[in-house]
Amino acid sequence: MAEEQAEVVLPDKGCREGRSGTGKKTAPARPAPQKHLWLRNRQKWFCRIEGAGRAGAVLEWRTNFMLKMVTFNIRCDYSQDGDNNFEYRKPFILEKLQAERPDVICFQEVLPHVAVWLKEALTDYYVIGCGRSETLEDEQVTVAYRKERLNLMSMETFWLSPTPYVPASRYQEQSICPRVCAETVFEDLQDRQVFRLVNFHLDHMGTQARSLGLEQIVKKVEEAQFFPQVPVILTGDFNAEPDAPEIKQMERWPAYRFMTEKIGVTYHGFLPEDGTEAIDHIFLRDGEGAKAHCVSIEKWEDRRGSLWLSDHYPICTTFEWGKK
Repeated sequence: MAEEQAEVVLPDKGCREGRSGTGKKTAPARPAPQKHLWLRNRQKWFCRIEGAGRAGAVLEWRTNFMLKMVTFNIRCDYSQDGDNNFEYRKPFILEKLQAERPDVICFQEVLPHVAVWLKEALTDYYVIGCGRSETLEDEQVTVAYRKERLNLMSMETFWLSPTPYVPASRYQEQSICPRVCAETVFEDLQDRQVFRLVNFHLDHMGTQARSLGLEQIVKKVEEAQFFPQVPVILTGDFNAEPDAPEIKQMERWPAYRFMTEKIGVTYHGFLPEDGTEAIDHIFLRDGEGAKAHCVSIEKWEDRRGSLWLSDHYPICTTFEWGKK
């Protein structure tokens, strides 16, 4: 069967003992080689040591679908932040995204002119989203997805409020800022896996508003009529620490696994020595016939002198789906 080099690039951290498609164990783990080459045949992903012969080269079979996703609070641009003004950060951000090539990026705090820039700069992506104000301007939670990899099957914008389809609506317990959510359903064009991805930014002031908003999101996903049983990724800026009551309420839905519980600080405000807040999160739910597994997760802590990608660390995660 013909093999192709995978476009997915994973951290070179060594391979684990795995199982082949027949259920038999593959070669045991060994010290990490100089370079790993991820290959794909029609059914599976596997890892080969560069330069090794075909026999014994396979260390671990991977399941059909692997997704590289980033959640990225890009920082609202009002020409502030001195050396970290958005104009200075733009080339740095673009360079990082081009090097990492994520399949999908969930942005928060995207102002209209920043959305225009994303559409112009990310030529390999479709960029979707709308503003949270009554006129559909102001900040948006933007989803950028790779054109040749993913097919958008459904996209719905709604507001975190008792009237979710009224633009700019909000909870009484909320700050003056409306909060919007982007719910998407994608199909992978290579492996035909369907999944739901929900990107949002919870309120920065109201604990109760955050709790109500998160509950609204989960209930909406759980009541979905369109592909209700596919895997689900909930991600964004939750504005709450892992031990906050609004995050702890996720225990009411144990199917959602807290992938970033131990990720550490995610908001540094351009002052990492003072940064103590872990507020950017990812929750993952298996599908009816698909078991979700996190292959890798990391914060992008890139810095050039005093220049940062943003005042938040983007979180990059690689998922794979296998049969239950």
